[in-house]
Amino acid sequence: MIIKDITRDRTGNKYGTERKSSLGGLIRYVCNDQGKSDRIDNIRCTNLHNDDPDLAYYEMKNVIRMNHRAKVNCKHLVVSFAPNEKPTQDQLKIIEERIAKSYGLENHQRISVCHNDTDSYHMHIVINMINPKTFKKSGDKWHNFYDLQKLAENLEEQFNFQRTNHTSQKTSAQSKVDDIESRSGIETFCSYVKERKDIIKNAKSWQELHQKLAEEGIAIKLHGNGLIFQSLGKEQYSVKASTVDRSFSKANLEKRLGKFQAPDGEIKSEKQKVYNQRPKVDTPEANKLYQEYMKDVHLRLTRQPRIDLAGELDKKQNVQSGSSMSSLYPLIQHESQGVKDLIYLLDQLNRAMERRRLEKKKKQIKKLQNQSFKDYVTAKAMTGDEMSVTVLQQLSNKNLQRYGLDVTEDNIKDIASDGRVESVTKNGTKVISTEDCIYKINGKRIVSVEENARDENNDRKTLREKVRAYLDKLRAKKFASIAKNLSEAIRTRTRMLSDLCRGHVAMPSADDKSATRADVLLHDTAQNNVQKQSDKSRRKHHR
Repeated sequence: MIIKDITRDRTGNKYGTERKSSLGGLIRYVCNDQGKSDRIDNIRCTNLHNDDPDLAYYEMKNVIRMNHRAKVNCKHLVVSFAPNEKPTQDQLKIIEERIAKSYGLENHQRISVCHNDTDSYHMHIVINMINPKTFKKSGDKWHNFYDLQKLAENLEEQFNFQRTNHTSQKTSAQSKVDDIESRSGIETFCSYVKERKDIIKNAKSWQELHQKLAEEGIAIKLHGNGLIFQSLGKEQYSVKASTVDRSFSKANLEKRLGKFQAPDGEIKSEKQKVYNQRPKVDTPEANKLYQEYMKDVHLRLTRQPRIDLAGELDKKQNVQSGSSMSSLYPLIQHESQGVKDLIYLLDQLNRAMERRRLEKKKKQIKKLQNQSFKDYVTAKAMTGDEMSVTVLQQLSNKNLQRYGLDVTEDNIKDIASDGRVESVTKNGTKVISTEDCIYKINGKRIVSVEENARDENNDRKTLREKVRAYLDKLRAKKFASIAKNLSEAIRTRTRMLSDLCRGHVAMPSADDKSATRADVLLHDTAQNNVQKQSDKSRRKHHR
């Protein structure tokens, strides 16, 4: 269980990670189902007169308007659970109350929304930091990070959740590097240098270190009061030496190698490598998709001037529509004041709609241009590309193979054929929605199963029981369809046999190559029946 405070202020200054800064945008984000049936699991409004999120937003907004000095007026927290954990509604309510109390915001207005569309079940908590009675701001505790860690440990022990290591072993810089790699799916220059740590550790002099690093396409230089590693090539990347490893700081290296020395002249190497960005995993599938991604990036960059030109044309059109009112004045000068006001309002509405359309277009273009490699693979996986799903599983840091239940490929094919793929997570987990359940499948493993018709009064079934019940149901469906087809085939064959016996249908020849084995058997059976009927009638005639 992990609790994060990711609040941001109105100007976009960092409180945590990049999230919606305004209260309205934040509530719209957490309450938007994005067309997925499993995204919104539960919405709870506390200390509010409305349970509807839209009405609750206006209620919170009216309280915020009573305080004009507060730059940060809402707090955004996220509580994540392990992939195989889903707390009950009572447990979620207690967790939410304990977190709000740790900030001193237990009496403040808040909305909590649970999401279930990722590999981990998580809850968003949006709290109004303006007191609804005194209209003063509170709950701005910067030191509360460690309090949240302790609170998470206590809640894990209380509800017997899976234990999480809350004490980070990484520096803040290393955490940022890992976060960049996790989001983009591309190996950073820091990781490239870290793979060659042995060269730095085994060097016995500065000149040897310069020579060995140059062969790998790396240079070490002075920067301010410390050292940096820099790539040798057209595109230069750099990273602080202490970020790669604390033992590579300037003080630690000078203790071992003496005072820093610059390289003696230009270093030349016959087998000099060059750092180039590449996927975090070195597999044929990932490398093939990365080449396609780079071609797509090049295409977007070549189309950049055209996109800018289209934006400029939209601006000119917007300016022309804004000045169109002046050309209308001579035509409406003899009209009544009410007609003039109406035309003026329509013109203002037209200008506002043009501005919104242009802003929306700019956002879409910016989002497309800033698409990372992992976003590109995720978008391709949504189209049904199985290779992209495999690459997402390879890029994932989470080991989801220890969760869930192993099933056969036939079982997964049965589930996929019975439902539809709603989404694919960034860890390569397919979310398949069937008539009764929502399945999350990662590779050959079912991570979780959620029933579409949720009933809190019913006892929670285990994952194995849910999968077994569903597969039994699928087998029953298949058996019913097979039995139906078999009965229809038997009725058809019986009808054909009776028609053949009566002579209504021409009997197929046994020598006919196009006749099936069943047709030949029917032919033989019909001949025997006809022969028996003729013998019987002949005996009756003799009598």
